[in-house]
Amino acid sequence: MKEIEVEDLNKLNEYVLYKKLSSYAWNVLSSVDEENRHILGESFMKAIDSVGANIAEGFNQVDNSAKLTFYINSKAALSEAIDHWSSLMLCRNIISKVTYEGLKDKEQPLKNKLKRRISALIKSN
Repeated sequence: MKEIEVEDLNKLNEYVLYKKLSSYAWNVLSSVDEENRHILGESFMKAIDSVGANIAEGFNQVDNSAKLTFYINSKAALSEAIDHWSSLMLCRNIISKVTYEGLKDKEQPLKNKLKRRISALIKSN
């Protein structure tokens, strides 16, 4: 796979997808009460933010092995946020089933697309 030259992080497809995911996650978190936002919501949002931070750090590395490490970490953070924290918030009644299902319905296709794009970044390095 030929790597595409991108001069600006905000033009990188994976980062653009991350920003959409982050915005949606922030809207979900904003609906959670303050105590639960502090208990689980912060961990959920840190994992979401870690996706973007690792994409950005990988993007700015010149060494392919360093890029690879950051992109792998990004993919792991994506799974942590969506597969772990959002389901835990549902189990603990912090978000409703309707919110959770909306989160999965809206984020899952985005998550899967972002996961595929990050996997492509990993394979290209």
